[in-house]
Amino acid sequence: MDAKGANRANDAMDANVANASQGVFRVFAAGSLWVPSTQAARAFEALDPGLQIAFTFGASGLLRERIAAGEPADVFASANMAHPQSLAAPVAGTLRKPSRATRCAR
Repeated sequence: MDAKGANRANDAMDANVANASQGVFRVFAAGSLWVPSTQAARAFEALDPGLQIAFTFGASGLLRERIAAGEPADVFASANMAHPQSLAAPVAGTLRKPSRATRCAR
């Protein structure tokens, strides 16, 4: 991604954060990520009592299809990295490049 693309991606992320602080932050997450996702959400909501985090849990492939069809999501936490990568390709510059956590605790 070039510098302009990186700036557009950062602007899109900033807009998502600004929208979330005004209401609901929409998270699509794999069902296997339910426990860590809800724990993180509780911590964020404690820091900002006005923030509401709305989760949609399910199979990563099905969630990818819903996002690809236009359903809004601020975060997509997938169990399979191919799914968010496939979403980033057609809309380059509007999504941050997917990242992979180097550690995972259960």
